[in-house]
Amino acid sequence: IGFCLNRHFFSKVMHTWFLLFCMWTSSGVALTTKRLSQYNITLEFQSEVSYGTFVNGDYWILGPAVVTATLPAAGGGRNGFQVNPNSTTAQPFDSRAHHYQASLQPSLPLHLHAGETLIKAMSIMGNKESNPTYLETAIVVTVLERPPPKDSFRPPYFKGNFTDLPFLSPKDINWKLLPNLAPPKKGKMVPLSWMARRFQRVQLDHITSWDGSMIHPKLDMETYGARIARDCGTAAVRVLLNDTAEMKTNASLGYIQYAIDLYAIVGAGGKYGANGGWMNGRKIVMTMASVLLDIPLMKTMVSKSTGIFNQFSEDYEINTPKNVTLFGLYSGPGYEEEYWDLVVTCDGMRILADPYRHIDGGCFPSSKYQFCCTAQPWKGEALPQLLVPTLAKVFNDSHFLAYVHRWVNFGAYALPDPCAPPTGECSDGSGRCKGWLGAPCGKKGGTCKLDKKDYKKTWGPAGAGDCIKGGGRFPGLHGAAKNGGDYASPFVLAMWDQYAPALL
Repeated sequence: IGFCLNRHFFSKVMHTWFLLFCMWTSSGVALTTKRLSQYNITLEFQSEVSYGTFVNGDYWILGPAVVTATLPAAGGGRNGFQVNPNSTTAQPFDSRAHHYQASLQPSLPLHLHAGETLIKAMSIMGNKESNPTYLETAIVVTVLERPPPKDSFRPPYFKGNFTDLPFLSPKDINWKLLPNLAPPKKGKMVPLSWMARRFQRVQLDHITSWDGSMIHPKLDMETYGARIARDCGTAAVRVLLNDTAEMKTNASLGYIQYAIDLYAIVGAGGKYGANGGWMNGRKIVMTMASVLLDIPLMKTMVSKSTGIFNQFSEDYEINTPKNVTLFGLYSGPGYEEEYWDLVVTCDGMRILADPYRHIDGGCFPSSKYQFCCTAQPWKGEALPQLLVPTLAKVFNDSHFLAYVHRWVNFGAYALPDPCAPPTGECSDGSGRCKGWLGAPCGKKGGTCKLDKKDYKKTWGPAGAGDCIKGGGRFPGLHGAAKNGGDYASPFVLAMWDQYAPALL
């Protein structure tokens, strides 16, 4: 019912109607209908079905029920629907998106039974080949044997090994575990209404690879992972402020529902692993919900993110060989050639760690994904942990916090480094140059275009897992881009400046 109390989304007349509707349908008293509509998506039934809403606004119906039509109609690889999604590598919603599998869409009439979940999507029509997503919006309809407990969250829409959560209630959220901080004195304030609206609709996030973004519905969620991480971190920081528990609850319903859905996806083997900026942010959502609702298995999934459950990008996009945490995915020895190709071209897997584990990875320290798509969004995931040790215990990655701290206070790490720098030709015609791709060179404003003329002669691998020695690959980048990066949340920046210095 907390969702229904948010007056930011409705006019006074619509708010009054919706409040009465939600009080009725979320209290266990079901209405009946032959036509169920939400977000311009409609399901038509063969006969009257009893229905209601979960606390976040998603519909439930009592089964068995027969769906005779879905609108907009599915066809031609558009506007698809699915019962019981259970694969992280297949979807029937839109044929333009990767992983399309038409056989996952059942035929009509569709017989639904208790325990099943129906996802119905609306496609973005027309030629949208350059659009990052092909879906406009989606709805979730859960089929139950009997009405759910009053004011309960929806069960996970994804079906897997861990979908046996009891009905969870907002009444069980323990806000006393979090501080009640004053808003930032400087910088942008984020209203709770933003958080409520941002996570209001289903976060269709079960295709756990970068191209899962192609079915992230445009009106429901962000497509790119760096924006998802920015928003998830912003929301986690926002509920640390001194609003009432009721206000925080109303704003957090969709956020916690997202965590419940992630719980099932992760439990089924979904991996939001290291992939640049694509897969970040999910870990802090599960951390917050598992602590606030005290869900032991969800805590385990987060804190033990190797082994049978998952790996999160936040854990694997950094590595700690000695006394400093470095940027980059380190997967053991054997990828030196791939790394040096990346250094020369800046093309390829741009999150590769330094194979010798001396400096930040990527094509050079402070480049590409380190700068653009992780550094700033990660601040929103780190700050709640710095302020609430219980969250840090569940997140269980002190190296992550150390890395964020280092980036904010120092920048990129390029020294000490015993390896020789790569070489190339200066674009101004002045001759050979050394450094990183695009480094300034010559006297006429040239830039260094690296090549492999001297590879394995004066720089590169020396054999036996070591590098040819020199004065450091990129010493001029030590400390570069301090506290820089894209996809920053102005609110998180203000909160960090106000509270983090005293904690570090």
